[in-house]
Parts: sequence; structure tokens; C-alpha cells
Amino acid sequence: MFTPKESARATSYLSRLRQWWRRRRELETLDRCEVERIAGDLGMMGPELRALAARGPHAADQLRERMHLLGITAGDVDRVGPGLMSDLQRTCSRCAHKATCNWDLATHPRDPSWGGYCPNASTLTLVRSAMHHFPTP
Repeated sequence: MFTPKESARATSYLSRLRQWWRRRRELETLDRCEVERIAGDLGMMGPELRALAARGPHAADQLRERMHLLGITAGDVDRVGPGLMSDLQRTCSRCAHKATCNWDLATHPRDPSWGGYCPNASTLTLVRSAMHHFPTP
């Protein structure tokens, strides 16, 4: 028998799994040319779009949290470089250090060690220093 906490965790997991299958099926129902067109609009190839869609809508949540801690907004990123936000999200979504990042954000978010494993660290540092040179709307 499951405890209420274990049951809630299992239900949450199954819900996420169902959502993941739905997202995968949505792209699979599209014609290959249509997927390539959509991917091209986003600056990527079809297989990359499919892989990103499979990771789900929260695959770059760590980026938003890190940006918040650094005092960076999506608007700041766009002023520094149009399209840069998409690149940051794509890079975060594909990152292999999610567990480490989640742990750091939860336990010691201000520790600068994140810069050693985050593939977006240098870009975020650049945005943070450059954003002071651009007027805010």
C-alpha cells in the first residue's frame, strides 16, 4: 500500500508522462515538411525541435530562476541580442547538469559554483554586464 505522499508522487509522475506522450504525438501528427518549417522558424532542425518538445515545457525553468537571481529579465536579454533568449532556453533545455542545477538553486542559489557547470554561464554574465549599457524601455 502507498502512503498518501507516495501516491501523490506516483500520480504526478503519471500525469507528466501522459503530457510528455501527448507532446510527442502532436509533432508526430504533423507532416515532416511542416515540422521542418516550424523548426526553421525557430532557428533549428526538425530533430532538434522534436527532442526539445519531448523534454516538456519546464525544461528551461532553471534558466528563469538563475536569471531572476542575477537580476536579468527576458527583456534585458532581448536588448542585448535579439533571439538570444531562444538560444539560452534551448541550451538550458539540453543541459546535462539539471540535477546539480536544481540542487544548487534549492540549497545555495547565490553560490557562484553554478558558473562551472552551466553552459549558459558566460552568456548570462555577458548579458548582466552589457544590460547596463542599453536603455530600458
